[in-house]
Amino acid sequence: MNLDALTGLDSGQRVLLYGRCAELLGEVVRPGGRPAAIGLYQSVMLVVCLMHKNLMQGVAGAAFGVSQSTVSRRWDLLRPIVRRAVASFIPRPRDIAGAGALPGRVSKVPGEDGGEPICDPE
Repeated sequence: MNLDALTGLDSGQRVLLYGRCAELLGEVVRPGGRPAAIGLYQSVMLVVCLMHKNLMQGVAGAAFGVSQSTVSRRWDLLRPIVRRAVASFIPRPRDIAGAGALPGRVSKVPGEDGGEPICDPE
């Protein structure tokens, strides 16, 4: 299975994401419970694949060798964890545009309020 293509992440990024998710999630194995149908690393990759490719859960389950219901449970469990794990890597719009680039109003129409247009209409 080509996880680079399915997740949009290279191997280093996948390992980093898995480590962060493992730290945030903590212990999920319950004593005396059945063995997991899919491990944590593959579960995180499954959820990232669903986020990246917008696959139907049944299709993703077939690709990862688990049932749709397992995919659904992993989605519910790990989606908020993945979101928290990557939050520090996602810049805020203000950080991208610059502190002074986003005034209180969304945009100003060129020529509004009698001002000059932004570009010459030649």
